[in-house]
Amino acid sequence: MNGSPSYKFRRLLSFCKTIAMAGLPPTILELRQFSTAAAYPRYREPMSDPLDAFIFSPETYLELPSQPLNPTTILNGQYQAGRIFVQCIPRNPLICGRPSYSIAFTAHGQPAPYLSDIRHGRVCLDREDGDVMRECGLANQWSRFRWVLEWPGAAEKGKDIRIGNGLTRRILIREITDAIEVFLRGRTRRYVVSGPGSQPREVQLEDLRIVAVNYYGRFNWVPILALDYPLHSIKGRFHISCVARTMAPTLPNSMYTAPPLPDEIISEILAPALEVSEQNFCYIGTDASPFVIYTESPRAYLVVCKAWLRVSTPLLYHTVVLRSKAQSKALARTLVQVPELGRFIKRLRIESGYGTYMRPIIQAAPNISDLFLSLDIYTTDNTDSLCQALASINPERLILQETNKKLTNKMFTKLLWALEEIIPHWKRLTRYHCCGPTGHSIAASCAAQMLAPAFVKAQRLSTWVVPSSHDLVRLCDGFQGCPLKSVVISKPLDGWELNGIENLPAEIKALTKFTMKKSRKPVPAADLTEAPVQSFTPMSTAAAEAQEAVWSRVLYFAIGDGSPRLPFLLVSKIFYVSKTVPMTPVALLDSPQRLGLPFYYSSLQLDVVQALPKFNQVLMNHPEITRSVRSILMNIHTYDDLDQSKQCVASTFSKLSGLVRVDTPEFLIQYHGLLEMDMGSLDLPWTVLEVLARHSGSTLEECALLLAPPSDGDKAATLKPLARLVKLRRLVWCCLAPFSTEMHNDALVKVEEISIIESDESFLSLLSQLQLNSLRKVTLIGLNAQYETFLRIHGHKLQELTVCFRVLDTFSMALCSMCPNLRVLILQAKDTIFNYDRVTPCPPELEDLVSETPFAHLTKIVIRPGQHDFKPKEYEENGWPDFLNALEPHWFPSLRDLELTFFHWPTQERDIKKCFWAKSAESLAKHGLNVVDGDGNRWRARLK
Repeated sequence: MNGSPSYKFRRLLSFCKTIAMAGLPPTILELRQFSTAAAYPRYREPMSDPLDAFIFSPETYLELPSQPLNPTTILNGQYQAGRIFVQCIPRNPLICGRPSYSIAFTAHGQPAPYLSDIRHGRVCLDREDGDVMRECGLANQWSRFRWVLEWPGAAEKGKDIRIGNGLTRRILIREITDAIEVFLRGRTRRYVVSGPGSQPREVQLEDLRIVAVNYYGRFNWVPILALDYPLHSIKGRFHISCVARTMAPTLPNSMYTAPPLPDEIISEILAPALEVSEQNFCYIGTDASPFVIYTESPRAYLVVCKAWLRVSTPLLYHTVVLRSKAQSKALARTLVQVPELGRFIKRLRIESGYGTYMRPIIQAAPNISDLFLSLDIYTTDNTDSLCQALASINPERLILQETNKKLTNKMFTKLLWALEEIIPHWKRLTRYHCCGPTGHSIAASCAAQMLAPAFVKAQRLSTWVVPSSHDLVRLCDGFQGCPLKSVVISKPLDGWELNGIENLPAEIKALTKFTMKKSRKPVPAADLTEAPVQSFTPMSTAAAEAQEAVWSRVLYFAIGDGSPRLPFLLVSKIFYVSKTVPMTPVALLDSPQRLGLPFYYSSLQLDVVQALPKFNQVLMNHPEITRSVRSILMNIHTYDDLDQSKQCVASTFSKLSGLVRVDTPEFLIQYHGLLEMDMGSLDLPWTVLEVLARHSGSTLEECALLLAPPSDGDKAATLKPLARLVKLRRLVWCCLAPFSTEMHNDALVKVEEISIIESDESFLSLLSQLQLNSLRKVTLIGLNAQYETFLRIHGHKLQELTVCFRVLDTFSMALCSMCPNLRVLILQAKDTIFNYDRVTPCPPELEDLVSETPFAHLTKIVIRPGQHDFKPKEYEENGWPDFLNALEPHWFPSLRDLELTFFHWPTQERDIKKCFWAKSAESLAKHGLNVVDGDGNRWRARLK
C-alpha cells in the first residue's frame, strides 16, 4: 500500500540517496515522492551576479530583519527576542541553485510576508501594482506566466496566468495564494520534516511565508515558500544564513526600502560632513573665509531621504554662518515658517549681511551660546536690527573680528554702543575673543578699549583671548578689574616679544598663556669630505652578484628626482666621498661603474656655469656612466666666458650617448631676449644640436634649447640634425637660423608637441612640408614668422593649441577653419610677465576664432592676458564683458570651461556685486559654460 509507513520510509531513503548523489548535504530530510516531475535542468551560467541573493537553498535558515536597533529595544529585550529565522520549504535538488530571474516579495520593507496576511489585507505589498515582468526585463516577451508548486510528497502540475498588458504583484500573489490554499485543504495532509530526529510537521496556510518566485528554466516559475523556526531549535545544528538581509531586489527598476538605521548611527555618519570645526568658526585670517566654497553645499545631504532630513536638520542648524543679506533673508523666512528650527542654533557667525532680517533670526534662536561678529562695517550696512535683537540672547562666548582700519561711521558706532550696553546684562558671558586680522594690531579700532568698562562692570569675564602680546600690553590696564582666570595670546610669539610680557602687571602675567614659534635654525651640515668609519660592511659575506643586485634596487628607488641623494649614499661604508673630483660626491669601493654613480648622475640640473667643466671632468674620469645620464636641465642664466662655456656644453654632450631629455626652463626660453639685456647672450652654438643628434639621436625624446644660427657665414641650416632624432616626441624651438630647402621626409615622424618661440620663415616652410602624423599639441608665441600656412596643413591634427594674441591677429581666416578638431585652446600674451607699460590687454576678437563653422569639439578655453593685478574696472572698460557675452552656445557647442588665469573670484558680498566677471559667469552658466578663475574654481551663483 502506498499509504503504509513502510512505503513512506522506503521512499524517504530513496530521496536521501538522491540528495547525496546531487552533492547536497542531507541536513534536512524531506517526505517527497521520488516520481515527482522535476523541472528541466536550467542553464548553469549565471545571468547576473545580483541573483546570488535569491538562491535560498533549502538546507539553510534565513534570518529576517528584527526590531530596530536602539537603546529601548536593547534594554527591554525586544531586539534579542525578536530575531526571526525561517526555513525554506524543501525543493527538488535540481532547482536549488541560482535562478535566471527572481521576483521578491516584501511588505513595508520586511521580506517574506505571511500568505495569510496578504490574503486578508493585513499587510500591503511593496510595489504591488508594479509590472513584475518589466522589472525582470521581460516586458512584451511572454504571453503567459507558467508556475509550478514544489512541495515534498506531491506532484503538482504547472499553472498558467495570462500576462496581457502586464502582470502585477497583486494578481500574481493572489493566484499563487489561492492555489496553495486549495492544495493545503486537500484530502492529504501536508507535512514537512525539519531535520534529523524531528517529527513531521503539519503545515497550514497561516504558517507559510512567500519569499520570492524564481525562474529556473523550461518556462516554469517556482514559489519559494518558508516556515518559521525558533532559534533554539536550530542553534548548534544547522548553518544560519543572513541572506534574507540582502534579499532586496537588485534587478533593474527595483525600489526596495533598506532596513532603517537608528538615528544615533545616522548622526555619527553625517556629523563629520555637517559640523563646523572650532578652528573654522573662529577663523579671523586675512585669507578668504573658510566658508567660501565653490562645490555642492552640505544642504544636499538633507534631501537624500526623510531619515537623513530628520537627523541632519539639527546638525545643519547647530552652526549658522551668514555672509550676505540674501542668506539672512532666507534664514529669517525659514525661522518664521518653522520656529522650532531656531532652537537648534547654538553658534552664530555673522560676517556680513547686516540688515532688517537680523532681529527675527536672533529672536528665534534663544539657545545661542557662541556669537561671532565682524566689525568690518561699512556705511551701507544697517546694524539697527542687530542691535535691537541682542537683548533676546544670552551667549557664553563673544568673538569680535576687529579691523586694522579706524572706522567712525554711524553703523559701526551704533553696534559698539549696543554691545557696551548689553554686555553687563548677559549673565552667561564668560569668554571674550578680541581678534584682529592676522599680522595686524587691533589697537587702531579701539573696540576692545571701548568694551573693557562693560566687562569690568559685569564682573563675569574669566577667559580673555588677544591676538598678540603687543595688544595685551596696550589693553591689560582696561581689563585688570575683571575676574580673569586665564589670558590667552592666540598668535605664537617670537623671542623678542617675551620682554613685553615680562613688563605686564603681576596678576595678568601669572594668568597669561602663550606658545612660542618653532625654531627655524638650520641643521648643521654634515662634513661630506670625511669618509665614514668603515667598521661594518653590509652583506660582506654575500656573493658579489647578490650584493650588486640588492644595492642596485635600493639605489634605484632611493635616488630619484627631487630627493636628497647624497645623504642616503653615506649611510653605509660601501659608499664613500671622492676627494679628487669636485663634482663627484659618490663613488663605490668595489663596483662604481655598476652601482652608485649611474644612479646619482641619471638626472641632473645645471644651475651655474661653473658646473659645466666640473661635470665634464666627471665624465672624463668615469666614462662608464656616460650611458646612464638620462636627463639634463640647463638652468644656467648667464655664461661668464661665453665661448669657452658654450663650447664646454658641446664637449659634454659629445660624451653622452643615452640622453632622453635635454630641457631648458620655459621662463628662460620665452623671455631670453629681455634677460639677455642684463645677463648677456644665452644662445648655445649650432654645433651643440649637431653633437647632441650625433651621439644621442637614437634615444632623445625631449629637446628644448636656445640655439644660435650656424656661424659658417651665410650657410643655411639643414634638417639633418633633427632628422637623426628618431624618437623625438617634444621639441621646443627657439632659433632664428635660416634653413635650406633640403627635404627630409622622415624627420620628426614621432613628434607629438612642437613649441615655436622664435623661428625663421624657412623653418616653418620645411615643417609644412613634413608629414608630422603624430603631431597633437602646438605652441605659437614668436612674432617674427607667419604661421597660417603651417596651421592650414597640420591644423586638423591638433588637439591643443597655444597661440599669442598678436599671432591670432595675423590670420586671414578663422582659427576654427584651420584647426577644426581642437579640444583645448590657450590664448596668451607675448609679454605675460614683462608688461612694463601696464597696458590692460584687450580680449581676442571673436571673428579670429570662429566663422560660419563653429568649434564643434572645443571643450576648454584658457586665457592668459597678463600677470599684473589690473582692477576689474580696467578690464571692464577694455571690452572684456562684450567678449564674454559674445560666447554664444551655437559657436561653441561642446565648450564647458572658460579659464581666466589672471583674476580670482571675490569673496565679500560688496565685492561680488561690483564684479562683472561673476555676472557674466552666471549668464554663461545657463548655457552650460563654466567660468574658472586662476585657482581653478568654478563660479557658483550665490543666493539672491
